[in-house]
Amino acid sequence: MPSWGSGRFVFRVESDHSRTRMIEGVGIRSEGDQWVPFEPRDRRERSHLQGEVLPHLDWGNREPSAFISSSSDREWAFRDAKRRQRAGERNVRVLMIYAPRLGTFRSREGHWVTVMKLDTWLDVVKTDLPWYADFPCSENEYLFLHQIPEDLIVKTWWL
Repeated sequence: MPSWGSGRFVFRVESDHSRTRMIEGVGIRSEGDQWVPFEPRDRRERSHLQGEVLPHLDWGNREPSAFISSSSDREWAFRDAKRRQRAGERNVRVLMIYAPRLGTFRSREGHWVTVMKLDTWLDVVKTDLPWYADFPCSENEYLFLHQIPEDLIVKTWWL
């Protein structure tokens, strides 16, 4: 998997309305804990992965997702946080997450982490961005699989 050199920061917006949220002492765990073939070896596994990625992108989907969204666009994250606050959401916050590389790696505390750019996940499943997820923010979206350990969350801004 490609390295980011010294790493990069991605941002996640949360509020009390978020289905997946930061848990003190743990980090962020996805709502869904189902097995996901993140490196599919055949058409069946690729189809399975596609069946996990595409519903995650559908904001109307109510099924638990194994993915956690984040963005490399700091300005977008703060605009979205302010939008949520204006909409009446409570405890709106922006989390800054350190991702030392793309792909699968161990965090400082030894947790396995998998993160890739949305475009990469779509390339793996051999599909394009669906119409229902075609937003400008999608080009900067990164998906973590199952968890973001607390040791990767380096800062939180509360609005």
